[in-house]
Amino acid sequence: MSGYIFALDNVATLRLYAEKGVYATKVSRPGAYWAANHLYTLGDYLTMRPGDLVFFFMRRKIYGVGRIVGVAGSESSSAALCNYPSSHMPDAHAVQQDLLWDEGDDQDRPWLCLFEPFPHFFVDGLDMDEVLDADVRGVVQALRVFERVSFIQMRDEEVDLLIDLFTRRFSPAAAEHYEDDHASCHNEIRERMGQCPDLYTVNTRELIRFYIEDNGEVRSEAALETWLVGEMARPDAPVRKLMGNWSFVTHQFPASPHKPTQYMDRIDVLGWETGRLADGAKSTVTRFKVVEIKKNPLAGRAGEETVAQLMKYVDWVTNHEAGGDYSMVDAYLIARDFSEDTVAYCMEKAKREFVFQRRPFTSKTWDNLALLAYWYDTHHDMLRLEKIYP
Repeated sequence: MSGYIFALDNVATLRLYAEKGVYATKVSRPGAYWAANHLYTLGDYLTMRPGDLVFFFMRRKIYGVGRIVGVAGSESSSAALCNYPSSHMPDAHAVQQDLLWDEGDDQDRPWLCLFEPFPHFFVDGLDMDEVLDADVRGVVQALRVFERVSFIQMRDEEVDLLIDLFTRRFSPAAAEHYEDDHASCHNEIRERMGQCPDLYTVNTRELIRFYIEDNGEVRSEAALETWLVGEMARPDAPVRKLMGNWSFVTHQFPASPHKPTQYMDRIDVLGWETGRLADGAKSTVTRFKVVEIKKNPLAGRAGEETVAQLMKYVDWVTNHEAGGDYSMVDAYLIARDFSEDTVAYCMEKAKREFVFQRRPFTSKTWDNLALLAYWYDTHHDMLRLEKIYP
């Protein structure tokens, strides 16, 4: 299970969210379209799954622990909810009587998630230095780049470290914890959703239609990225036939040595498939998925530079995640279309010769990069992907 850590600025808000089991990010109202940072926040919500763990960060300390719960009846595996009808759309407006969650101020909070104590939200927290000092295996990644965002997704190993530390520090029976009123609050939210739960479902297919221009291009790469993350939460999404069934998805993933976050290279979308040796055994990553997204057609120098950028990410994931085994990595480049010269460049340059570092040593060639063109299917009123190469 992955987890999320949410930044808060005061104890009253921490108590409110911990006791009610709700988190909703404050978002500035957009103009005609969502800004990229708005769409990235929505994308973060869409990566949430029931069972993921919840932590809060405030004044150097990490507080926990909660577990995300879903809402029955959704077509998506995502646990994200609209706080008011169709709030994924930039032209939607909050009306107080339609809000699922109202904090009694004039701030816009378009999306939310629900969670329950796991087993409690403890009043005291873990100091950040305590967590970093305990990271003897080097698994802390998200916390080291937790900057300039409302919340951030953590991988399984990082969450496991936090759980270990909470277990050692706090006794569920003795440690002071916040009251638990999540059940009544969640029931009220479900009652407000009433007979129209679809109005409160984040619909990225409706969102992407809003961003398609007359020439068929999507006007924002962030919107295209958010759409893809949303599709990966749909078990029956057509993109799964091209890109496989992902067990984990994240986006804007840092892929460079640690430095100020604004200078870090970031993979647009990263995911992986997992497998188990037997029922009940620990799940293991079996394939990594690296995705670069461009909204325009790719040709000439721009096409070559984009392929080279994606290959840089392939090298990073191979060396830092896959133990040097390129065969564990699949790469996808999504764009409006690809010129013949871009396809030819990909065929020639998007390869890696490597030695499988296990006895007997064998030389192999990696060429698992697929070019996917997006297009709008007017018959089914949805965006689709088509494989151009190979």
